[in-house]
Amino acid sequence: MSTSLRSKILIVGENSISNQLFQKFENNNIDVKGFRKLTEKIVEDFDLVFIDSEDDIIIKLNQINFLNQFTKENAIICLNIEAINLKIIQNNLNSYNGNIFGVNFNHPFSPSKFMEIIITEVNQQIYLDKLLEVGKNILDKDPYVVNQGISARAYMLAAMTREAFFLVDNGYANVESVDRACRNDAGYYMPFTGNFLYMDLMGTVAYALVMKDLNPELSKCQDLPKWFIEKVKMGKSGMKTLNGFYQYENGDLEKWEILITEFSKDVNKLIKKYDQKYLEMMYHE
Repeated sequence: MSTSLRSKILIVGENSISNQLFQKFENNNIDVKGFRKLTEKIVEDFDLVFIDSEDDIIIKLNQINFLNQFTKENAIICLNIEAINLKIIQNNLNSYNGNIFGVNFNHPFSPSKFMEIIITEVNQQIYLDKLLEVGKNILDKDPYVVNQGISARAYMLAAMTREAFFLVDNGYANVESVDRACRNDAGYYMPFTGNFLYMDLMGTVAYALVMKDLNPELSKCQDLPKWFIEKVKMGKSGMKTLNGFYQYENGDLEKWEILITEFSKDVNKLIKKYDQKYLEMMYHE
């Protein structure tokens, strides 16, 4: 597979990320086809496939087995992965699976540099290099690689969300206070540095002392709060239903979609302006 105009790309998904991914390839004059779902109508021999589907092992295995009929032997197949470990998917396939990767993007797709590539020990470097090339040169992303089949982004966000639930559930803070804490502290430095570079900036000794005492106090809860489960059961799923953690009115979702896109563009400009050369600075024994 190459990033030339001769490459055939397949995008499968029903959300905005899939739509914008399709547009990105099309704008680069690359042969790309888009399907909401995999169907028997797919008859072309594709080089690169991106699938955005439910985080369900059976669904993803069925999709891969179906695609094997219509992809080249060395085609790269990319799956969105959150809670699933890529190793489980690879271990349950009969055919060679060194060309199957986890690949995550975020919303909104276009302004963001985010691209997470998930691999295991069976993924070959030649395929990874080609996927990195696509990410950098065609999709205009700043891709990073995660080993052992898991999504680093999903794990970090889940840990932060679990702690947020714990604080609210135990009366330490309300939902609005948690949001303000995230926005007005981490929201400022995260786009500039990330976790580890920020600790270097502030002094690692301070974090060593704080974390020594704080770690035992952090939430280890295995279950979601009952009040949150009830909210979901009642159909309060966010802006689409006009009710989530906050109350909304008709048209708010469309307004917020515009706002988050504009905000992401502005943040991206700042990230580019203060771009951190992580690999050039890195020293890790």
